[in-house]
Order: sequence, then structure tokens, then C-alpha cells
Amino acid sequence: MGPFSETLQNKRKASLEKILATPGLSDDMKRIWQQHLNNLAVNEDEYNKRVVEVFRNVRRGGIYDLTVS
Repeated sequence: MGPFSETLQNKRKASLEKILATPGLSDDMKRIWQQHLNNLAVNEDEYNKRVVEVFRNVRRGGIYDLTVS
């Protein structure tokens, strides 16, 4: 994850909207892609909060401790 980029987030949003407009897309897949669209960070604060959540249990050397909450 790099620094927040409104331009990149807009590109991601457009890609997700294009997928959702695909003819014949099953309802299950529409729900999955719509959830991705709904979860897209819309500002830098939200994005940075998610970065912290994702990487808070990462230790040097790439070892994850999934037992810590």
C-alpha cells in the first residue's frame, strides 16, 4: 500500500463500476464487487486508518501474528 492518491482511488472506483456494469454478471458476483466498491477509501484519513489496521501485527521479517487482536 502506497500513499493515498485520489486519482488512483478514482481509477479503482471506475474499474469497479465497469465490472458491475458487465452484462450477465451473477447476483453473487455483483454483491461481491459492490462490497469492494462500498469499501473503497474515499479520503486520506480513512485510507491511513486502514493501512494501520492491515499492518499493525506485521513484524520485521514478514512474520504475522494472527493471534493478536
